[in-house]
Amino acid sequence: MLTIDVRNVHHGLFSLRYSDGSAMLSSSLIQVGFLEPWRNVLDSGDQEPVFEAIERELNRVALNLGELRLTVPWVCMDIRKPVEAPGISPTYAP
Repeated sequence: MLTIDVRNVHHGLFSLRYSDGSAMLSSSLIQVGFLEPWRNVLDSGDQEPVFEAIERELNRVALNLGELRLTVPWVCMDIRKPVEAPGISPTYAP
């Protein structure tokens, strides 16, 4: 069984702000990290009309609110794996 040593855990939230849905859907982060899996939920013939409708609705929401804001949770953990030497009980790396 693998034993680990969790030294520190930091977490929080940050916001991504976009002027409208068009800006959000064309941003590099959304293009690289999210758009393909979102599209793959749909049949290929449905992707274009569905995403056009989503973009229109996001643009409408942004017009009413003044922006689109995505709140993203994050976590950063400092984890250490034990260092094992032959014949010696595991110790933890500094």
